[in-house]
Formats: sequence, C-alpha cells, structure tokens
Amino acid sequence: MKQISGFMLDSARCMENREYYRRFIRFCASRNLNTILWHFSDDQGVSMDFPSEPGLAGKHAYSSEEMSELISYAEDRGITIIPELETLGHSRYITGHAHYQHLCESDGDFTAMCPIHPDTRSLMKRLLADVAAIFPSPWIHVGLDEIKLGGHPLTQEALATKCVAELLLDYVTFIYDEVTALSRQMIMWVDQNSFDAGFIHGLSREIILAVWQYNPDVKPDLAQRLIDDGFSVILCPAMITYDQQAYPGNIALPNIERMSRYQQLCGNGKVMGALTTIWTPMRYLHDALWPALGIAADTMLSQGRLDAPQSVAKHIREFHGVEPDPLIVEAITFSFEIAPERKEYLSVLKADPNELDEHLLVRRSKEWAQISDHISSFLPRVKREYASIETLKLFAAWMSYLYRRSALLKARGLSREAWEKLTEEGGKWLGKLEQIWDRERFADDHRRFSPVFGWEENEYLLINFRQSLQVTEAQLPHDLVPSHS
Repeated sequence: MKQISGFMLDSARCMENREYYRRFIRFCASRNLNTILWHFSDDQGVSMDFPSEPGLAGKHAYSSEEMSELISYAEDRGITIIPELETLGHSRYITGHAHYQHLCESDGDFTAMCPIHPDTRSLMKRLLADVAAIFPSPWIHVGLDEIKLGGHPLTQEALATKCVAELLLDYVTFIYDEVTALSRQMIMWVDQNSFDAGFIHGLSREIILAVWQYNPDVKPDLAQRLIDDGFSVILCPAMITYDQQAYPGNIALPNIERMSRYQQLCGNGKVMGALTTIWTPMRYLHDALWPALGIAADTMLSQGRLDAPQSVAKHIREFHGVEPDPLIVEAITFSFEIAPERKEYLSVLKADPNELDEHLLVRRSKEWAQISDHISSFLPRVKREYASIETLKLFAAWMSYLYRRSALLKARGLSREAWEKLTEEGGKWLGKLEQIWDRERFADDHRRFSPVFGWEENEYLLINFRQSLQVTEAQLPHDLVPSHS
C-alpha cells in the first residue's frame, strides 16, 4: 500500500470558503500528495450537516450532497479525504445544544461527553453511520484525545469501582466495534498523555494511531514504542500550533522534518505515512502559507529531507508559473527563520512589548519590511495565484508594522503627530486584515469574533489586533494622549 502523505485541515474551528478547499485539493495533487484529513467537528462547531441530526451543523456547513461532490472532486485527482468525527472529547459541538446538555462530562479546557450514558452511544452510532455513508474513505478518524473524565454523575458512580483507563478502554472499544461494523478502519489520536493514561495496550492492533507531538526536537521514542507494540501509526507533525500560531518557523519546520524522518521506523507494526496538521484557522492568513505547505510536502515525501530554499524555488515555479530569482527565494526562506514563537508574537500583536528587547523589535521590523519589499518587486512577474503571494507580501508588511509599533511603544518617545500616524496606520491595517478574512472565509461567520472559551481569545488574530488598537492609547504617557473633547 502506498504511504499516506498529506495535510489535516481544521474546518471545525473556522470554515474557509468553498473554493479554498478545492484549491487545496489541487495543490495536494500537484505535489503528489494523496490524503487530506478533514477535521470537521470540534468544540467550536461542525462543518458538515448530519442527515440523522440536522440541528448540529452551523451556518455555511456542507450539506451531505456538497460534501459528496467535494469528495468526488478530490478522488478524481487522486486525493482521499479522511473524515474526523470527534466522538468523546472536543465535543461541545454536541453538548452545547440544549437537547444534549445532559451528556456533558466536562466543559472547561477539555470538553467531553459522558462515555457511559446510553444517549452518547446511540448518538455516536448514528453519526458514525452518517459519516460512513458520505465518505468512501477506508478510514474514519474518531478523535479521542484531550479527555477529562469525572464530571458526570454516571461517570462518578462508575469511578467508584473502575479506574479511568478502564472506562476509556470500554468506550474506545465500543467506538472501534461501531467503525468496524461499518467496514471501515479506525484512526485515533495518541500523544504521550494518552499513552500514559494506561489504556493503549488494551486496544485492538487494528486501530491506527495518529501520533501527534509538536516540539521541534521531538524524539522517536513514542512512535517506536507503539510500533514495537504492534500498532500501525501515522506521524502527525504540525505547521500551525499553539506555540507558533501565525506563521511556521523554527518550531514547526524542524518538527515536520523530524517526524517525517521517523517514517523509516520499523517494528512489529508499521508507519503508514505522515500528515502535517494545520490547526485553528483564526490564527493565520491561509493565503500566506502556501510556500510553507510546499516545504512540508517535499519534506514528508522525502521522509525528512528539508531543503527550504529548494522547496521555495519549486513552489514559485509550479504554483505561480514563473522562474524565481535568488532574491525572492532568499526573502521567503528568511521569513521562516524569523517567524516568532508564541510569546513574542502575542506581545507584538497585543501591543505589549515590555518584556521584549527594543533592538530586537527594530531589527525584526526592518527584516519583515525587506521581505515585503522583495515580494512586492517580484509581484509583476507572477502569472497565477497572484492573490496568494500578495497576501504573503501584506502579511510581511503587517509584521513589520507590529514590530515597529512595539519598538515605538517600548521607547515611549512618541510625539502627538507620531502617535496619530501610528494609530491611523493601525486602523488601515485592521481594514486590510478584515478584507483578507472576507475573501478567505465567510464575513458573517460567528466564529470570527466569538471564542467559545475565554482562554481562546489569544488564538484569534483579528480579535487581538483589534483590541491592541484600543489599548495602545492607555500604554502611552498621559501627556501624549489626545483629548476626545
């Protein structure tokens, strides 16, 4: 069987427009990838209508007919779409509805449904049947990570005589039996925490384990242990995560490189391939990510040989239809080297640079501006996918503004004129970012400015930038604040 290679798209947390998914399918086909994992259900919503439970789907969700058309579009290009239905945790898309609130196990950082309640099991049986009827994929991914049990009365009662591992194993076995009865093979998430929970060894070796570990120096230990134990695994690095949320760099790319390299691991089980995950679309501008997608594709297919300049040059040649020059390759490659990690990024995004070095802020502003200038000079030569590389240019220019704004706030030496210019420029940038959102997604998507959880606000590019414009005034010396009389 051919190795699985491709990406995971997170349409549950925020849906992209219809054309984006078709573009993504065409991109995967052009790079000889064969799989898209469609993460279509999570706490924030579900992006496909269930025939048996039509009330669960949100606005702009795919109908079953539309989904079948997209699947056919993908299959015609050699791409299998694997559905991911969250069947226990990440389940507020179910328990957030009045009809199913009685199933809620936990509703904090980690949500879950009660695994013992008969209504949970009957609902999952129906939803899995819906998924199998729509998706011809031989696999169904059923989630099953980041679960916290013990909040539901039935679970509390069961924990008096059983441990958490026993309850999890019983429920996972139930899900496995349902998927198997539908003539599909089950995939589930596994990380070190789920391994440590103690129920993995009791699972059927017919279950495929999707191993996610997102640190840049990830070791092969967990994957090797699972393979030695007889499991088949899919290695799942990440391009966009909690730690590097707007643009991939020195966390994401080394993680993709190392995880792709571990496709060569051997044991009693096997490695079925690699899928790079792209989490939480509210964090980023999707049209700025295409060069990084090219790097990830090449790295997965080569089983860990990461050559960013070569991949960037190939991407420009194939995606934009033009021969690249060294300056544009160098500029885009350099953007990955200076992509900020979470703490630095949120500091400049939220106009809170107190813990950052002023010299770093000034240098980064100049570097991002140079990247934007190089891309701008290259734009007239682009023959196709013009909007994509223009978005990358705008992203670089916006990053330059964020660092420059933070450097000025850090120095606290602004004149009134400079302050007014800075805030006016910020307002223009907000308008540009909202235009990009409207082009890439849906202008009326409630998830645009409505986090499900309070902690989740930090995952929203637009929310944080809009708020930063409001708080900048409060950070300036009092005598520089314009009166509003």
